[in-house]
Amino acid sequence: MVPDPISLLDVRDLRVRYATSKGMVHAVDGVSLTLARGEVLAVVGESGSGKSVLARSVMGLERDVTTARLTGDVRFDDQPILELGPRQRRALWARRIGMVFQNPLTSLNPVLRVGDQIAEVLRVHRSLGRRAATERAAELLAEVRIPSPRARLRQYPHELSGGMRQRVAIALAVACEPDLLIADEPTTALDVTVQRQVLDLLAQLTAEHGMATLLVTHDLGIAARYAHRTLVMYGGRVVEQGPADRLFDEASHPYTRGLVRSIPRLTARRDEPLEPIGGRPPDPRALPPGCRFAPRCPMAEDRCRHDDPSLRPGPHTTVACHLVGEVVA
Repeated sequence: MVPDPISLLDVRDLRVRYATSKGMVHAVDGVSLTLARGEVLAVVGESGSGKSVLARSVMGLERDVTTARLTGDVRFDDQPILELGPRQRRALWARRIGMVFQNPLTSLNPVLRVGDQIAEVLRVHRSLGRRAATERAAELLAEVRIPSPRARLRQYPHELSGGMRQRVAIALAVACEPDLLIADEPTTALDVTVQRQVLDLLAQLTAEHGMATLLVTHDLGIAARYAHRTLVMYGGRVVEQGPADRLFDEASHPYTRGLVRSIPRLTARRDEPLEPIGGRPPDPRALPPGCRFAPRCPMAEDRCRHDDPSLRPGPHTTVACHLVGEVVA
């Protein structure tokens, strides 16, 4: 499906900090992005780069964390998410914004049957009666390719496999046909075969319902296969963004290139070692001055360690790097 050029989600200079006993944690620091209807935007980066916090903030969930300090602007269909009260945000959830969490065993209610959980969403947000909601729940389980859907309605989450639980979570997220779907590492705990099935299902649902999808993943292969655009995060910031195919084939930021080089290749020799990125991600409580990747970057210069680069157009992508020309060369 060709994405609608009009933005459904518009994030401007989002900053999320947490006050802790050991200092202020800068989880997301000045992130901006747009997402159109029918578009899949992948957010990639190492663990701790701020991907999941960004997704939860778009959902409005971080507003309920007492230690969180949020600034910036998050607009969904021109509604300011960060300014909405709890009741207003709950009215958007499920009905217009759905979310698939990393671990369905913890996001699903363990003491309620699968059918009851899906039916409750439909009764609250679609005003369906008990029987109609149960019928629609069975249809949703069939839509996400769960065999014997009516029998599964009577089961509890712990009675299902990991792949089936994730499909139930997807059914819950799309039950009310939301305009925006946020998938936060939706295949982390699944084996490779089930991962492919779940991601194909998400892609199919996105195309059929015309949803905008924000896909958070640490797997660059997933982003390259399923996303229209990719946003690379490091140290709470966006370091590069652009069309998914161009970004991985012609990356301009040393961090993005390091991520690509660290992926195992089928064409590599048996004795050929992987190329990991040296060093460790920055501590969000003590971020380095200048470019946050400079301490790990093999090309870093003095200005990289002192001057913070801003996002600017590169040869193929938008990139935050002082050395764009040298990296590409």
